[in-house]
Amino acid sequence: MNYAIFQFTFLLLGCSLAIDTLTGFFVSGLGIDLKLSAIFKFGLLIIMIFALACYSRKNIIILFSLMLILLIGPLFNLINTYDVMGFLFDFSYVIKILTPLIIFLFAVEIIKRWPDNAYKYGLKVFYFSFGVLLFNIAAGILGFGFSSYNTKDGEVSIGIKGFFYAGNEVSGLFILLFSFILSAAWNSKRKIYYLIMAPITVMCGILIATKAAMIAGLLLVVLIPLVNERNKMFNLTWLKISIFSPALVGFMAIIYFAVPILQATGIWDRLVWFYEKKGVFGIIFSGRNEFAVATLDSFYKHAGAVESLFGIGLSGLAKIERATVEIEPIDMYFWFGIPGIVYLIAIFSAFIYMSYRAALKKISFWAPFALVANILLFGLSFIAGHTLTSGMLAPLWGLLNGMVYVEYSRYMAKNKTVNAHA
Repeated sequence: MNYAIFQFTFLLLGCSLAIDTLTGFFVSGLGIDLKLSAIFKFGLLIIMIFALACYSRKNIIILFSLMLILLIGPLFNLINTYDVMGFLFDFSYVIKILTPLIIFLFAVEIIKRWPDNAYKYGLKVFYFSFGVLLFNIAAGILGFGFSSYNTKDGEVSIGIKGFFYAGNEVSGLFILLFSFILSAAWNSKRKIYYLIMAPITVMCGILIATKAAMIAGLLLVVLIPLVNERNKMFNLTWLKISIFSPALVGFMAIIYFAVPILQATGIWDRLVWFYEKKGVFGIIFSGRNEFAVATLDSFYKHAGAVESLFGIGLSGLAKIERATVEIEPIDMYFWFGIPGIVYLIAIFSAFIYMSYRAALKKISFWAPFALVANILLFGLSFIAGHTLTSGMLAPLWGLLNGMVYVEYSRYMAKNKTVNAHA
């Protein structure tokens, strides 16, 4: 692959959210879905898989082996039901959940060859993507696009997400991109930028109005400075004292003012309804825990030994209960069985461990906020899903962790060389 193709792929990565926005604009404004986003990301994946095939046969073998293992359950479901369209739908979801890994492996190979330019272009991708997210939030404030929630009669809308269609996917983007911008502001020469971005982060989380975005907005402004202490991350420092003291006061103030704010936005009535009908777990999981129990009962009434081990795909699950309960570890088991759960745990564990190890060293701008983002996204996968299956999140998430991996592995290789000559 020559340098021009390298530049072209990063251009496509940067345009990913803009295409999602354009797709949402056509759906919201004109009522037509041109499938621009799906076509764009399919083309992006084809280019990246081709590039991987040129660079590393081992990576391609890994990808196709994972694909085949994850498809065992859907293949058995195809044999039993002859549902070809259902199998194709399951296949598309296998591609979706493998997308972060594909982007990650691509980023690793490409950064090895053009590290300096890759980091420069990577920053541009993230800054532009953050700008696209802010554009959508601004559009939502002005009344354009979609709401995060609508009542059954459609009369009351809660939360904004601009022209992005999926609310929980926007929560994942919010976590990733605001982690980035807060870390960039904290590491700038003037801390005033962080003091400006911190309240903007909290406010944007409230405006999006998903539980994940609101909680993440509060956590990010506290966690980003802490992880940027790197090897002092777990030591008691003046920074922690200076952060947690006002944070405690702020938390008490939020509790005091939370009810009228939530009542004004319409979220309070939703929370009260969930608490009265479904309890604390109903609030945390938005009723998904009940879906999970009902789906689990239906699954084991229909599942044999093969299905219990390898799942039945989305198409098979949809026939006995519902296609998804939106608790990602549970969904991955129903869809792809034990291999699905192993894949989810493995990719999150690898990304979290790698970013943690790199964050301890003063070698990477990317690692500290990648650590925070990876942990929060793992939490998001439990309470709202839409992390591994998020087409909007996957390109940026894979790229970010690819940046971290290459920086850390280069540092470790350099240390080994120095130690060998010592």
